[in-house]
Amino acid sequence: MERLSTNLTFICKVRTKPYFLMLETYSKYLSDSEVGTLCGDTNFIEKMVIFEFTLAKAESELGLIPVEAAEEIGRLSGKNINVDELAKSTLENGIPVIGLLKQLKQGLSDSAKEYLHWGTTSQDVVDSAQILVIKEVLVVFEERLQSIIGSLNSLVSQHQNTLMAGRTRNQQAAPISFGEKVESWSRPLNRHITRLNQLRPRLLNMQFAGAVGNLSVFNGLGEEVAKKMAKKLDLGYQGTWHSQRDSIAEFSGWMTLVASSLGKMANDILLLTQTEIGELLENGKGGVSSAMPHKNNPILSEAIVGLSSWVNTLNGAVQQTMVHAHERDGKALILEWMALPQMMTTLGTILNHSRLIGENMVIDPERMKSNISNSLELIFSEKVSFVLAKKYGSTKGKQLTGKACKKALQTKTSLSKVLKESFPDLQEEWQQLFNLNKA
Repeated sequence: MERLSTNLTFICKVRTKPYFLMLETYSKYLSDSEVGTLCGDTNFIEKMVIFEFTLAKAESELGLIPVEAAEEIGRLSGKNINVDELAKSTLENGIPVIGLLKQLKQGLSDSAKEYLHWGTTSQDVVDSAQILVIKEVLVVFEERLQSIIGSLNSLVSQHQNTLMAGRTRNQQAAPISFGEKVESWSRPLNRHITRLNQLRPRLLNMQFAGAVGNLSVFNGLGEEVAKKMAKKLDLGYQGTWHSQRDSIAEFSGWMTLVASSLGKMANDILLLTQTEIGELLENGKGGVSSAMPHKNNPILSEAIVGLSSWVNTLNGAVQQTMVHAHERDGKALILEWMALPQMMTTLGTILNHSRLIGENMVIDPERMKSNISNSLELIFSEKVSFVLAKKYGSTKGKQLTGKACKKALQTKTSLSKVLKESFPDLQEEWQQLFNLNKA
């Protein structure tokens, strides 16, 4: 993005938890300082000012405002922007741009003041600033997703032959490898990267439409101004979207998909860390209990599951902004202003926690094997039925398998022992089928 002023610095108070209240006590566990800073006041104000001096530069190049005025606007500094005063103005006017312009004009000559914000409207500024923020946030999201995918792919390679129980409806079903399970976590993340690349051209578009969306004050030069601005801001331009929030809603949906995929992974991890299963640990340390010294609580997975639900909840609010009244609708925009920064910060937290889990997960292959053995090897029933089907046919093979499983349960005997006694002529098949190192 072309910078039009080299002395533009911002020292406004950084608020990493914008638009909603969170106790500082929970902020490192349930929030993300990097994404929170990108979504905070300092960065948002910077992006609004960048829009204003980019507009002035583009207009001066087309002869719409004096070059001298554009140069003066380009020298504006945001270092004295008072966030509290800006908030008071937003309370009075329902949008922050009025207060921002008032403060910026204090640094301009009388002649230059007349050309600040020339031909645009507040929603152009807010929407474009929001898109510039989102563009930076997406870089963080993609980097973290790629890091998680890399860690998961490493686990897949290490555990291609680590046998464990595949579980359906919370019961042991059939054998799988731990590598296969991890790969099932990784696949949707790769798809989300693809979706993100498809989404960017629809999402990262500047807003420049004027009062009611038709750039009427520019006498036919509005699109030229817009295209010049978009190039300088390194954004696209596809006309007005004041009242058509589909790209924002799609971005919200994308964040929800990512959060839900990682929520599914975290939920699996929570189940596998239960004492009765004990097949892995979130990491070697875990969260401790104030009363029970033996505990190793999967606190990051718990946070991910809870936060993914929160992202889903916020997504419902953003989707409602699609029902927009006429050319601009304040009540719909308020939902977006409140929900979107929370969603981005929350997803940043989910990605960060997921990355830590991927890098530090502790797997117990022996416990995975023992859980299969302790369940009397009934997990192999599907494979057994196919072996017997080859000799007796499909229907009878399933019936014989069912009887063998029932006998194993009644006698508390392993399924392999029951089958070896019942079908001694298939010893070789049973030996191969029940080999926990090769199953």
